[in-house]
Amino acid sequence: MIHTLFCDCFKHRRDTGEIEIEILAIPPGLSLDTKSQSLNVRRNKLSGEGHILGDSSIEQDSSYWEIKVLKEGKIGLGIVWHEKAKTLENLSNLGSEDGLWGSLRNYSAESVNSVIGVSVNYSALPMLRIVEEESNEVIYEAMRIRGTVFPCFVVESGAEIQIFFEKFEGKNSANQKPLLRTK
Repeated sequence: MIHTLFCDCFKHRRDTGEIEIEILAIPPGLSLDTKSQSLNVRRNKLSGEGHILGDSSIEQDSSYWEIKVLKEGKIGLGIVWHEKAKTLENLSNLGSEDGLWGSLRNYSAESVNSVIGVSVNYSALPMLRIVEEESNEVIYEAMRIRGTVFPCFVVESGAEIQIFFEKFEGKNSANQKPLLRTK
């Protein structure tokens, strides 16, 4: 089952009242693992219990996306090697297993509205960097990434997040390149 997050393909012209369809680079969507217990996906928000992947692999040299913490709980984000992505069973081991790069940790009520940025840059070290945008706290770094990888997200213990593949909210996102959808 594929859930597409959002698309800003339609524009309403105020001067003429006409609706224009503009073909833009469609942001990546999410691919739901049918084994996820009770994951709720509404537009670009995730809640409940489970895990999900971006439906596009990371193929560009540099890419970026963000999450915003909406409710406290356990949240994981990072990237997954395509062989691990086939089953998604091991996402609860995020950051502790080869092929699963990222962070899985508890976020308290004080973390609500925090924005966390994920940057992948194949031509720089570290190749993966996850940063809390307000404090600039580095949550996770990975020096080397191999193979075809996909963005991944985990919510547990009542957590809710909002995902941004474009129109970023973080203060450090100005020079970042959004992740593009691949064929």
